[in-house]
Amino acid sequence: VEYCIIYVGNTTYGPLQPNQCAALQTGLWGNPSGLEFSHNTVYVNGPENIPGYVGNADGVFINPGTNTSGEPELTITDNTFIGNIWHGVYVDSATYVVIADNTFDVATIPANANDSSIKVLNRGAYGVGQKDIIIFGNVDSGSAVGIRLMNDSAPGTSQGCIFVAWNTIADNEIGILVGAGVTASIYNNAISGNNVGVQWESDAPSYFHCNNIEGNAAFGVNNTSGVLLDANLNWWGDASGPSGGVAPYDYTG
Repeated sequence: VEYCIIYVGNTTYGPLQPNQCAALQTGLWGNPSGLEFSHNTVYVNGPENIPGYVGNADGVFINPGTNTSGEPELTITDNTFIGNIWHGVYVDSATYVVIADNTFDVATIPANANDSSIKVLNRGAYGVGQKDIIIFGNVDSGSAVGIRLMNDSAPGTSQGCIFVAWNTIADNEIGILVGAGVTASIYNNAISGNNVGVQWESDAPSYFHCNNIEGNAAFGVNNTSGVLLDANLNWWGDASGPSGGVAPYDYTG
C-alpha cells in the first residue's frame, strides 16, 4: 500500500471503540511476509477536524502472525499519521516488523492515557513469542506515550529484543515507556520536551546508551523497576550529567 491518503473514521455508527478501525490491519495468524505500507498519509478525525470523522482508531494494527521466513513481515516506512489516534502503529505479538522514518502528529484525546504513537505488545498470544521489532528514524509528538513497549506474555513464552534507534521523540506526556519484562536496545534517540523522557519499569537485561535526553519537565529518566539501570554514555543537556531526582531511580535531563 503506497502513496495513499487514508481517512479513518466512522460516520454511521457513532464514536469508534479502541482498535475498532484501522487504515491497515493484518489478519490473525496470517503470514504477510514482504508486505509494505509506505508513503501514505493517515488522518483520524480528518485533516482539519472535519465533522463526522471521529477519533480513537489505529493507523496500522498488526495481529499475531506466524512469519518464519526471516524476511520482514511488514515494513511501515515514510508515512504520516495525524489526528486523534489510539495507536499510530500497534504491533501485537508479531515478528520481523520494521517501523521506520514515519511522522506521528497525534492529538491525544483528553484523559486517554493509553494513546501511543507506536505500541509494541508481546502477550505471547497462543504461544507465539515476539522478536525482531525495529523502530528506527521516526518523528513523534503529542501523544500520551510516544513509544510504548509492553510484555504481558505467559511464563515460558519467548520475547526477543526490541530495537529503538535514531528516533526524535518530543512533546509527549511520556517519551518512551519500557514496561515490566521488556528487553530493549534503545540508542541514539533524541528525547526532549516531554513531561517524562523515559519511564523505565523493566528489570530485564537491556541496552540504554548514546541518547540525547534533555529538556524534559519532570524526569529525563524515571526508573521504577527496583533495579539499577545503566544509563551511562547518554547526553543529559550538560557536561555534568543529569540533575535532581533521588538516586538511583529518578533523573532529570
